[in-house]
Amino acid sequence: MKFNSLTLRLATAAILWSVLILIVGGLLQASLFPAYVERNFDTRLQTYLAQMVSTTVVDENGEMTGPSLADPRFDQVLSGWYWQIGDIPDPYLRSPSLFQHVLEIPSGASAVSNDAVLTLTSGRELRFVTQRASPVGTDMFMYFTVAVDRAELAAEASQFNSALIWSLQILGPWLLGLIVIGFILFIIVQQRFGMRPLRDLGNALNNIRTGRADRIEGNYPVELDPLARELNALLDQTDILVERARANAGDIAHMIKTPLSVLLNEAEQSEGPLADTVKTQVDKLRAQIDHQLARARMAAGNNLRAIRTEFEPVVADLTRALHTIHRDRGVEISYTGDPNACFRGEREDLEEMLGNLLDNACKWAHADIQMTAQRSQQSQLLVTVDDDGPGLEPEECIEVLQRGKRLDETVPGSGLGLAIVADIAEIYGGSIELGRAELGGLSVKLSLPAPE
Repeated sequence: MKFNSLTLRLATAAILWSVLILIVGGLLQASLFPAYVERNFDTRLQTYLAQMVSTTVVDENGEMTGPSLADPRFDQVLSGWYWQIGDIPDPYLRSPSLFQHVLEIPSGASAVSNDAVLTLTSGRELRFVTQRASPVGTDMFMYFTVAVDRAELAAEASQFNSALIWSLQILGPWLLGLIVIGFILFIIVQQRFGMRPLRDLGNALNNIRTGRADRIEGNYPVELDPLARELNALLDQTDILVERARANAGDIAHMIKTPLSVLLNEAEQSEGPLADTVKTQVDKLRAQIDHQLARARMAAGNNLRAIRTEFEPVVADLTRALHTIHRDRGVEISYTGDPNACFRGEREDLEEMLGNLLDNACKWAHADIQMTAQRSQQSQLLVTVDDDGPGLEPEECIEVLQRGKRLDETVPGSGLGLAIVADIAEIYGGSIELGRAELGGLSVKLSLPAPE
């Protein structure tokens, strides 16, 4: 999968987002857990406070019996859990865990207070709840206080954070692996289902390019439907521009050729060096104009839509025409090749290329011209035209591809045939190669695009 991929971008963003959520979630839990621990301790302290008030009794003799609390830590010296009944500095009763210490209740503490801190003489900070109430058997009010060492709160929060870090270290890679596996499955599903409309749109454009269709058809999601409509509108606009360019090329050809025809007629009716020069130059000028207009027409027609042109019918038409034109030379043109061979382009352009190649071969061949056409594995149509004429030397093969270059002035022509073929092939992304044929003459190998 390419890195520059929509699916990979979405999956990468989702994985990074999931990892970020895991990290933020862990930090949030670590920050919120101390508050939860404090609320939990407050609830327990309030429960102990209620038990103290309900189980502390003063008998008929004024003797006070301490509360009944089941937690043994209240009996262990400096265990961190303490209770106290009465006012300071001389409370009535204290838990054995206080030993010789006294809980110094702030003067502002009333009812239930959780937001203050008691400090033992040993320097330990305590979180406490206190309530002024009267024990059973008397109407006298006094302070009932329950406290816990804040170190226990910190220890419990630290244990949670340690467990959280341990779980992230142990389970994190596994969890991250599960996330990665999940997103790999997501990528597969996304590629096969989520990205299918994009692939369908790409296939539709490929069908247009290769000549299998001329418009984008099908139902696309709302996100892609405007794109499909705009592409169809672009194709329609391209057709209009191509037709306009062809019409303009025809108009230009008419406007230029008419004065040239007048000049040529005047020169043919006259004699002398000037008339001969005018006729020669007008012929060259008309050939150059035909060549440039052909290039302009081909460039205008080389649009997004590729047209399929069957190869054999074009060869058959050209063969009949050339046999008629060159009947006095007795040249035979034979064709063998793939019966399904097609050219991805305009029929007129294929006729222009093959016509120039076969006409050139007919001018130079002694008796035999062989033509073949095969499709290559690279979606190319490989055309070969061999003749039994004199052929060309390697350096001459380069010269004849230049516009207007003629190696033999005795043979009629403008010297543009092979150059026109090379230009048309280049516009279509093809190529031409000249060499020595097995028949002894010139071998022309033409590579053209074929429909997929």
